Amino acid sequence: FSFFDSHFITININHHIHIDFFLFLIFIFFVSEYKQQRYLDIGITKYEWSTSNDERVRDDHKQLDGKIFSFKTPPVVDRRTGRRANPAEDFGCRCVAIPILP
Repeated sequence: FSFFDSHFITININHHIHIDFFLFLIFIFFVSEYKQQRYLDIGITKYEWSTSNDERVRDDHKQLDGKIFSFKTPPVVDRRTGRRANPAEDFGCRCVAIPILP
């Protein structure tokens, strides 16, 4: 291999890793949306926010851990921007919604 060939291979491998990770995040988002719709279909409208309880959890998400929210009125997940979302809807969010039975 020339320098260019080995560098090109590295670029391609990294490119594929980034694409695979991005596709994984999209998959997680759609699974979350699907679960949310299924919960709403059977009458579950509220959930408890649960983080993964590790050092990577965002400060704003730590504040939400253990609190009850409605799927239709998600909490503020970014106090800086005021953006609202349910668990796993925020980019890279690993939090989950634990359904609250009516």
